[in-house]
Amino acid sequence: MHSKHLSHLPDLSGLSNSQDLPHSLHLPRPLPLPPKIFAIVAPTASGKSNLAISLASKLKMRIFSFDSLSIYKHISIASAKPSKEDLAKIKHYGIDELEPSWHCSAGVFMRIFTRALEDIVAKSASKITNQTSNDTSDTNGLILVGGSGFYLHSIMQGLSPQDFTLSDEICQKISTLENPYAFLKSIDEISAKSIHPSDTYRLQKLLCIYFSSGMPPSEYFSTHKKTPLLPNIPIYTIDTPKDELNERISKRTNSMIESGLVREAKWLLDTYGSEIQPFKAIGLKECLQAFKSNTDLTDKQNLQNLAQNITTHTRQLAKRQRTFNRSKFSSAICLPYHKLEEKILQDFS
Repeated sequence: MHSKHLSHLPDLSGLSNSQDLPHSLHLPRPLPLPPKIFAIVAPTASGKSNLAISLASKLKMRIFSFDSLSIYKHISIASAKPSKEDLAKIKHYGIDELEPSWHCSAGVFMRIFTRALEDIVAKSASKITNQTSNDTSDTNGLILVGGSGFYLHSIMQGLSPQDFTLSDEICQKISTLENPYAFLKSIDEISAKSIHPSDTYRLQKLLCIYFSSGMPPSEYFSTHKKTPLLPNIPIYTIDTPKDELNERISKRTNSMIESGLVREAKWLLDTYGSEIQPFKAIGLKECLQAFKSNTDLTDKQNLQNLAQNITTHTRQLAKRQRTFNRSKFSSAICLPYHKLEEKILQDFS
C-alpha cells in the first residue's frame, strides 16, 4: 500500500462553507430538526431534482442532496447537477462540497447534513426573533433528495461511533505490511470478506480501526452500536413506468455527450489522474475506459457506442436503485410526478 493513496482521504475542514463542521462522527443527539423535513428518493433520471427545486421554491425550503457525484466540484455534466440558476435560487447542501481527489462516504454526508440542520434551525430562530411582515426567507425546512437510498438510509440509521484518523504512526504501521489485505484477513476474516482486496480506502479504514482500538473491526462494530440520527421522516418516491424511465435515461445520456461529457472527463483525468473516486461513477467510468483503450472519441460511431454503454449501465443502476429503495423504504409514498408534487404540497403547506 503506497502513501499516495492516503491523499484520497479528505481533510473535511476544507469543505466549502463548513468552518463549523464537526470533524468526527460523534454528532449531536438529538439532532436539531427544522419545522419541515422530508425526503424524495427515486431512481436516476426520474426528475427528482426538478421536483425538489419546485417544491423548495413553493414551500420556502432548502435542499440537501445525497448524490455521490454532485458532491464534487468541477463535475457538472456527468452528475447532471442542477443549473447555476437553480443553485443560485435555492440553497443546496451536498453539492460542490469536495475536491475530485477526495473520498466520499456516508460519514461525509452525515457531517454536511448536520451542518445543514444546524444552519436552518439557527436561521429559523433568528427569523422568529426578527420577523417582518414581508419575510421571504427559505428556512422553513429541508428537502432531502437523491437517487441511491444508501446515503439516506445511513443518515437515518446512523453509523457506529468512531473517531479514528490515519495518523503518521498508523500510516507507518500500514505501510510496513507486506500484504495489508492478508493481514486484515488474519486478524478479522469477517471484515476481510466484506470488502474487495483492491478497495484501498475501506482497507485503510478497517486497519486504522484495528491499530487505533486494538480490536478487530467486526468486534468493534458489534460492541459500538449505531444510534439513529433521524426519526422516521416522511419519504416520497416518483412512480415512473420502466419504459418512460429508460427513454429519459437515453435522452439524458445523449444530452450529456452533446454538452461535453468527454471533455469534462478528459480534464479530470489530466488534472487528477485515473485513481479518483469519481471515475468509478457511470458516465466517467466509460469515458476512462475509452481513454485507456485509445478509442477515438471524435469518431461518430465510437461516440454512439460510448453513449450506448453509458445508457445500458445507467438503466442497470436505476434497477438496482429501485430494488434497494423498495427494500429499505417500503412505507414510502409512491405517486406519478405531478400527483406526488400535489401530495407533498398538501402535506406541508
